[in-house]
Amino acid sequence: MIGAPPIANGKPLSRFLALWNRFRHSAGAKVTTVAYAAIALLMVGPIILAGPTSPEIDYYYFWAAGGMWMDWQSPYSPAYTDLVGSVPPLHSAQDIRPFFYPPNTILLFAPLGLFEYKEAWFLASAMNLSALGLSSVLFARLTRHLGFTDTVLFPALLHFSFICIGWSIGKILFIFAQPMPVIYLGFLLVVLGALEKRTIWTTAGLVLCLLKPNIGLPVAFACLLVRQSREAAVIAGATTGALSLVGLAPGGILSSLRGFFENLALYAHFPENFPSHMSGMNFIAYNVFGADISAFVWLGASIAVVAAAWIADRHSTFDHHQNTDLVIFAMTTALFFLPGHNNYFIPATALIVWLARKPDHFFVAALAGFVLITQAFGATHALHQSGVDDPVTYLAAMTTAGISLIFATHLSRRFEWSRPALKRSIGRDPDRASGPG
Repeated sequence: MIGAPPIANGKPLSRFLALWNRFRHSAGAKVTTVAYAAIALLMVGPIILAGPTSPEIDYYYFWAAGGMWMDWQSPYSPAYTDLVGSVPPLHSAQDIRPFFYPPNTILLFAPLGLFEYKEAWFLASAMNLSALGLSSVLFARLTRHLGFTDTVLFPALLHFSFICIGWSIGKILFIFAQPMPVIYLGFLLVVLGALEKRTIWTTAGLVLCLLKPNIGLPVAFACLLVRQSREAAVIAGATTGALSLVGLAPGGILSSLRGFFENLALYAHFPENFPSHMSGMNFIAYNVFGADISAFVWLGASIAVVAAAWIADRHSTFDHHQNTDLVIFAMTTALFFLPGHNNYFIPATALIVWLARKPDHFFVAALAGFVLITQAFGATHALHQSGVDDPVTYLAAMTTAGISLIFATHLSRRFEWSRPALKRSIGRDPDRASGPG
C-alpha cells in the first residue's frame, strides 16, 4: 500500500517538494541516476577485483574466524591470532587483534572459511554488493510507502549510487569488507516487515541485525514490545541463540564464552576503539566529563529509552505507522547511545527518509545531522591531508553531532505526537490509553 504524500509546513519546503516531484518524473532524472549508478559500480568494481592487499583491513579477521569454525576450532582461542598472523599481508603487523564479533556471526563468516583468503575475498565482496543491491530495492519500497515515489528502479539506483558515492565512507565498506551492508539489509527488512505486517521479513531482518548486537538488540527489543512483531522477535531471538551455541561449541561452550568476553575486555585497548575515536554518547561523556562508561551501560540506557517510548505510545494515537516508528526510533536510539564507527551509521539513510514524512523546520536539523554523518569521513581525510593531529577524533565528533541532531528531531517528533493524546487519556478517556502493542 502506498502511503499519503508527505506534508510540508512552510513555503520553502513546499516549493522543494514540488521541484522534487517534477525532477523525479523527468527523463533527465532517470538518465542521471543510471549514470551515477554506473559510476558507483565503476568505483566499487576495481576495489573488489584488486583483492585484499592492505594489512589494515578487517577482512582477514573475518576470514580467519570462518576458517577456524570450518575446522571446528574456536576463534576465541589463542590459536586464532596465530592463524591471522599467518596471512602474508599481516606477517609484519605489530598488533594482531583478537576476534571481537559475537558467536552468531558464524552465519556470516563460516562460509569464508571454505576458501583461501584471496578467493574468499570475492565471496565477502559479493555478499556486501548483493546486500547493498537488495537494500536499495527495499529502500525504494519504503519510499513508495511514504508517498515519495511511485516507482522502484529510480529510487533504488539513487540509493545505491548515494551509498557508494555520496556517502564519503561508502567505498571503505568494500575496501575493508565490512558487513554493515548486511546489517542494513536486516534493518530494512524489519522496517518493511513492520509496515506490511510480514512476520517472515521481520524475523529474517532481526536475525541479520543481531549479527551486530550493539545496534540490533534495541531494535529486537522494540519488536518484542509490539504485539504484531512479538512472534518474529521471539523466533529471531531463538535463532540467534541457536547460532551462538553453534559458534561457541568448538573448544567447549563455556571456554569459548569466557574467551569471547576476555576479547571484549581488550576491545578499547586498540587505537581505533579509543573512547575519543568512537561516536555516540560515550564520546560526549569522555570528552566533556572524562568518563569512559561501559558499552553495556549505554545498551541498557538505549533499551530503557525504547521502553519509555513504547509506554508513551500506549497513550497516543498519533499515526497509523506507530509500530514502525517505534522500531525506527529504536535504531535511532541505538546509534545515538552506543559507541560506534562511522560505517555503523548507514541505517541513518532510512531514518532520514522516514523523518521526511513531515518535512517541517525541525526536519532541517535532522537533515543537517545526516549531512554531517555522511561527509564526516571525507572531512576527516581532508584534515589528515592538511596535517591535523588525531583527525579520527574529528570524525567521531562530526558523526556524534550528526546522530544527536537526528535523535533530537525524532525524540521531539514523538513527544509532540504523544503529548496531546496523553493529556486526553488522563482521567477522561481510558479506552484511548490501550494503544498498540
